Amino acid sequence: MKLVKGLFYIALLVTIILNASGTTAYAYRAQSVSPESFLSSSLNNPNLKQAPGESWAWNAAYNIEHFMYAYRAWGDTGWLDAAVKYYDYLVSQLQKGPDGYLGWIGPYIYDTTQWCDAHVSDALLFNGMLHFAEIVLQYPELEKVYGEKARHYVQLAEVHLIEKWDARGTWYEYGPFGTYFSWNYYLNPEDFSRWHKRDNIKNSNLSLPANKNTRMAIAALRLFRITGKEEYRDKAVKIFALLKSRMQLYNDFYVWNYWEPTVPWDINVKANTMRHWVGVHPTASYQTNETWDIAEAYLSGIVFTEEDIQRIINTNLKVMWNQDRTAPAYRSSSAGIQSTSDAGALWPALAYFDQTARDLINFGGTSSRDRIFHAYLENVVFAEPPSFKRTLLRDGIIKELDFPQSSVRNINMALVLPSVAKPGEVMILAANTLQSGRLRVELYDAAGANALLTLLNRQVGKGLVTFTWNGRDGQGNQLPPGDYRVRW
Repeated sequence: MKLVKGLFYIALLVTIILNASGTTAYAYRAQSVSPESFLSSSLNNPNLKQAPGESWAWNAAYNIEHFMYAYRAWGDTGWLDAAVKYYDYLVSQLQKGPDGYLGWIGPYIYDTTQWCDAHVSDALLFNGMLHFAEIVLQYPELEKVYGEKARHYVQLAEVHLIEKWDARGTWYEYGPFGTYFSWNYYLNPEDFSRWHKRDNIKNSNLSLPANKNTRMAIAALRLFRITGKEEYRDKAVKIFALLKSRMQLYNDFYVWNYWEPTVPWDINVKANTMRHWVGVHPTASYQTNETWDIAEAYLSGIVFTEEDIQRIINTNLKVMWNQDRTAPAYRSSSAGIQSTSDAGALWPALAYFDQTARDLINFGGTSSRDRIFHAYLENVVFAEPPSFKRTLLRDGIIKELDFPQSSVRNINMALVLPSVAKPGEVMILAANTLQSGRLRVELYDAAGANALLTLLNRQVGKGLVTFTWNGRDGQGNQLPPGDYRVRW
């Protein structure tokens, strides 16, 4: 913390062999899906018959990255043609809100009587288009054919994703950290003439969970890699820095929650309550997708270090995996700190970095999506040995976050809001304890060497503990501006 001043099929041609070094080598996987059939199946998804909105967007995004996976795996520009047709269909579904910004407006996912657009809807769909644009604009021969479309998608994302949600006041940052939170304005169905402020609607103004925030960060990061505009990288850095700062280190592995309070109004100190539950999401795909975003951040040179990635590998392959290569099974990442019956999954994004993760990937799926994804892995990712090389680094600048971590076991959340405060500003301190006992919270100097002040020292029960601090010592004196650490 800181105190501061002021589908056509051909035979699969793939084999897996063991090379002389004993590591797995993969042969080239030939194209086995046609762009036209994949486009047709994507457009004919019955879930796209409903009105746009967040639920619609999740379905629309289901295949969106696979167009570019297929192009990168096979080099067939038919996939770029199919991608443009799919993206243009999505763009045709954008509607203008009363403030002039476009969005995929439809039933609110938490209250379908209200209509709105959503951060994650925009991020999910624009991210696919930005993947396309980044590839196209790197190569003159592609830029000649697809450049106009690519630039159009970039402009849409700049204005109707980043600019829009910033203009609506849904971005909150403090020092090196930043987060988006849900908007509290809604439309009456079929009446797009006026936004209505409705704080009573479920999850209005609630900070976004990790998976939605990282999707926004990936959009900003891709915009940076395409445009070179530093403000986009800065936003991505702040979102991923917040995520890293909330990761709990247990021995040599990380656990992070689906949601934690990241804005002060997420917590009611007087009532000792939060607006949402805290913990690892019971659905395994959530963290699977988050690790793809974390991997892209690392490969792009922001926030995460090699040590961070190794700790995440340890989470998946030491804590979650049953160590059985014949019948691999996985439990939740929270299993390392508490009893759980929730299942986990292999995190395929770790295949960039780790051979065991590659070996454990199940290539048994036969759907079009499976075959595209497997071809992408084998023809693109596995074309190079696993390493920590930052393959998406564009300007040579690495912006890692040096954040102090110490191993804990009895707390799965500890935070200060805001973690950068002005003199006299009241900060909220909160922890979620996994068992009852005596909780001691101390303020240390920036180096973490000297304890300066005991902020809390009392018996607590299992669950949420909240209190406030105004930045003063025991005699009521304001502490000087600078960096401090809070130790739980």
